[in-house]
Amino acid sequence: MRRVSSREEPLARVWDLLDARRFGEALAALDKILAAEPDDAAAIDLKGICFLRQEQNAKAEASFRTALEHLPASAPIYVHLGEALARQNRQDEALAAYECAVRYDDTYAPGFHCRGRMRMFHLRDAEGSLRDLLKAVELDPNVSESWFSLGLCRLGRQEAEAADADFKRALALDPALEPRVWAALKDYISAAEPPVRPRDTSRNW
Repeated sequence: MRRVSSREEPLARVWDLLDARRFGEALAALDKILAAEPDDAAAIDLKGICFLRQEQNAKAEASFRTALEHLPASAPIYVHLGEALARQNRQDEALAAYECAVRYDDTYAPGFHCRGRMRMFHLRDAEGSLRDLLKAVELDPNVSESWFSLGLCRLGRQEAEAADADFKRALALDPALEPRVWAALKDYISAAEPPVRPRDTSRNW
């Protein structure tokens, strides 16, 4: 395990507070850090994540944009910004943020995953989505959400066997995804079933 440096220790403690949903304490700790180092992009970014977890999406967006002023080529911050924008139904701007993430770091799997999902649900770009999601699982094969998204993409392309394999990989990593997998399969099966023709009652036999 990588040793946490003294500079990183305060941020690690903030992460613990976030995971415990102690948001007030997390924000207070971040304000203390930023009072000493106002240009600390990692702390500003983490403040945005704190707002994001509380569904304060406009405040999260503002924090991420400020963080990017200090660290303008950060793929993770662009992904966080994209999430804040997507939650405000600003999909075109979110897609642009994900494009920046991929452009600045073509080895950062979350950038490809988020862009792939945006291409799938917003642009209805099946080919582009598939390329991005395949790249995401290639870069980091241990993320259950990436395999789940890839499975959804395969279902949209009528590739049921491949989707089943992707969903199995997702469930192996995170069994808690099972309800979402079953819901996706149920929707796929329902859409594939031919409509029932109404019974002809105009004639009596």
